Amino acid sequence: MVPEKHLAQAERILKQTAQSITNNLNAIALASETNARGAASGVTEIKQASQFVAERTLQTKHSLGTLNNFMEHSDSIAHLAQQSYILSLNASVEAARDSTSKQSRGFAVIAQNMRTLAENVRDLSQQMSKLTAIGRESSSTTLNHTEKVQQSIQTVSELFYDFSKRAQSQNHAVNHIMSAAEESNTYNSENTAIA
Repeated sequence: MVPEKHLAQAERILKQTAQSITNNLNAIALASETNARGAASGVTEIKQASQFVAERTLQTKHSLGTLNNFMEHSDSIAHLAQQSYILSLNASVEAARDSTSKQSRGFAVIAQNMRTLAENVRDLSQQMSKLTAIGRESSSTTLNHTEKVQQSIQTVSELFYDFSKRAQSQNHAVNHIMSAAEESNTYNSENTAIA
């Protein structure tokens, strides 16, 4: 027969061990719960960031469409400037045929002014085309970058979601272990009391 002194000491050690295990499991459960909440919060933040990037992507696509439309109008302006230039040359030729009349000289001045205006419009149209091309290239680059960022955010969001699920699963497992430890502690206390 085991002396009572040894049983009491064994019971005390068993209770201390069970309490230590319970305390450690409580700490693990709390950490798991905190991690799960943090991961869930991270998923929410990432979703908001993803939404923001998606909105910027749509705005960039819209800007790119506007720049393309602007480029088409700029090309039309250049075409009109070219036609005006040709008309001014034709008017100059007609004015030169009869250079003696006062009307012809006035027509020549108007033709020269039309030519100058057509050249200025053409130059301005070319500058607009260059600026539009730069803007389009910049918008395309920005669009590519925002799409890559959006893909990265999606990947990180999935990782956070997986982490959150694992933390919840870990928390569930810890709670299960804690229940088993409490049952074991109760069983051991009952057995010690019987002995």
